Amino acid sequence: MNRHADVQLPEQAASGRADEVRPGETAAATGRSDKGERTRNRILAHAREVLVHHGFEAVVLRQIAADLDIRIGNLQYYFPTRHDLVVAAISAEIDADLATFDEHDDDDPVQALAAVARAFMKRWRSDAGVVLLVMQYLRTHDAEVAAICRDVYRAFYGRIEALVAEITPGQSSAHYAFQARLITASIDGASMQVEVGDRQAFEDAVVDIVLSIARRTAAPDRAHRR
Repeated sequence: MNRHADVQLPEQAASGRADEVRPGETAAATGRSDKGERTRNRILAHAREVLVHHGFEAVVLRQIAADLDIRIGNLQYYFPTRHDLVVAAISAEIDADLATFDEHDDDDPVQALAAVARAFMKRWRSDAGVVLLVMQYLRTHDAEVAAICRDVYRAFYGRIEALVAEITPGQSSAHYAFQARLITASIDGASMQVEVGDRQAFEDAVVDIVLSIARRTAAPDRAHRR
């Protein structure tokens, strides 16, 4: 199982824009100027701030353009609709999440899994967690966001599965998939606990649980379903 597998999200795969910059690409590689890339990033950063602090309904293109002192037509060159802007903000947050795994590519798998567990508990208690909650809300009535959400979990599970496979080799793919879901649920649930007393002790305990799950091998007669 490849720890470094690159999973493409729907918003990335479906985009037909020639000037769309994806992870690992430069503005020059897509024909977009550095100025254009900076403008796009400014719009995304401000939209994220509005989304986090004021909610989905506050993401209004004309207001975003006014806040940034740019023309509405300029903003709509990059993001024609509010839906496009919000989806791009969600996708950017997901890219940042997946990049967390990349930061530990060269670590021992146990150290890498412990490090990403701590990193995600911290990220998901921050503004990043708010953006992902918006994604969870929107997916209930937006097919595109629902598809992104499914692929987010598929990508996240895949990276966890690869680490677990290095920690306990020789198990079935179904076993790794099951363990990845348990680990993700542990990290996700821990991130929702705002008042936890001694936070360091709490996070240490969660990491111990995550590593215990990863080290667990399947019973010979037990089969997990995806």
